[in-house]
Amino acid sequence: MTGYLQTCMPRLLLTIWEKILVSKVDTIRRQIDANITNLTVPVASITVNSNNMAIPTLSAFKTLSDKDVKSLIQNSVFKTCPLDPMPSHLVSKCDVPLPVITSIVNKSLEAGHFPESWKEALVCPLLKKPGLHIIFKNFRPVSNLAFLSKLMEKAVFHQIHKHMVDMGLYPIVQSAYRENHSTETALLKVKNDILGSWVSVREFQFELRCSSRFLSRAALVYHLYELATRCH
Repeated sequence: MTGYLQTCMPRLLLTIWEKILVSKVDTIRRQIDANITNLTVPVASITVNSNNMAIPTLSAFKTLSDKDVKSLIQNSVFKTCPLDPMPSHLVSKCDVPLPVITSIVNKSLEAGHFPESWKEALVCPLLKKPGLHIIFKNFRPVSNLAFLSKLMEKAVFHQIHKHMVDMGLYPIVQSAYRENHSTETALLKVKNDILGSWVSVREFQFELRCSSRFLSRAALVYHLYELATRCH
């Protein structure tokens, strides 16, 4: 009986975990579809950046050279997935498969197609924090994708990122998923805004005390308006 439980329990846990994970993914997809359906402004009509300047659209991806692909490979994180035909660190050191990889990447870019096999991943449940109770809600899924899938993602991201930076499409205050824009820079901005507001308040209090002795009411109101505009 003990051997039966040891054999069946891991399979049962994996089956339950799979159902929970699939349910979460389906929920997220439904929410995304609902948000897209409820959009009131068509995406195609958004043709200006933050400076109200017309911008060209990114209508197609550029094909990459062997040198471009090699650079992407060298700057990748070498985490091998069992789905890979060969370890990723060997791919970075061997130039023989480079023309083949470049051709595969370019074919995908030209066709605008991401193969279904690249969407497959090995999902491993890990505890969100050490010491948490072993219950399903305390686990998070970690997906291990094939190296070529992640390489293709980088190829697309770099072109989209360059277009958005060149056209000024990124929000100024976005502090995540961008180089030199982290939680630390977000905290620095908040602190700077608070200190700036505090200095403006102190300046306002000092100038109000001085001005009320010498200025007329109309001049004082105008002066307060100028300070309010500057603080805003």
